[in-house]
Amino acid sequence: MIPVSQVYLLKKLTDSIAEVLNQGNQVYDSLIYIVGQLLLFILGQIFNSKKTLLRSRLTQYANYYVDKKIADKLVQLPSIFFETQENHNLIQRINSGIGNRIVICFISIMDIVKNIIILCGYTYLLFQLHWLLAFLLIILLAPSLHTIAITSRKQYSQEHSQLQIVRRSQYLFSLFTNKTVHKEFKLFGHSKYILKLWEKNDVEGFG
Repeated sequence: MIPVSQVYLLKKLTDSIAEVLNQGNQVYDSLIYIVGQLLLFILGQIFNSKKTLLRSRLTQYANYYVDKKIADKLVQLPSIFFETQENHNLIQRINSGIGNRIVICFISIMDIVKNIIILCGYTYLLFQLHWLLAFLLIILLAPSLHTIAITSRKQYSQEHSQLQIVRRSQYLFSLFTNKTVHKEFKLFGHSKYILKLWEKNDVEGFG
C-alpha cells in the first residue's frame, strides 16, 4: 500500500503546487504532502528491513518444526527401509528444505496479494484522472501477465521432470562413497554396472 500512498500524495502535492502558483494559496498543504512522502519513504525502508528479519525467523522456525517431525518418524523405521532407491528418493524429497519452501510459498502468496492491491490502487488513481488511463494500464499489463504465467508453467514442468533424474543420480553416486557398499563392489565386482547406470542417468538429464 505504501507505493500507492506515495503516488496519491504525489498527485495531491502536484495539485497543491499548481494551486499555489495559479491562485496564490498558502504552501502549508504542499509542505504537509512533502513530509508525508518522506515519512512513507522511511516506513518503506523499515518494513523492508523487518521483512528480511521476519523471513529469516520464520524459515528457522519452520525448518526446526518440520525437521523434528521428520526425525521422529525416521527413527521408527526399520533399517531395510533405507536400502532401496525409491525410499532414498522419498527421504531426499522430504529432507530438502520443506520448511524453507513453505515460508517461500507463504511469502509469495502474500506478495501476490500485495501486488494485486497495489495494482488496484494504481488503477483507481488513474481512473480518477481519466478512465482511459486505467483501461490502458490493464491493456498493457495483460500480455505481460500472460507471458509470465506461460514461462512459469514451463519452468515448473522442466524442473519437475529433472527432479527425479537428479535424485536418482545422487543416490547412485552416494553408493560409491558408502563404506559398506564399497566393500560389496570389491567382493562382487558390480561397480562397473552401477557406474554405467549413473552415467546413463546423467546423460538422460543432459538431454
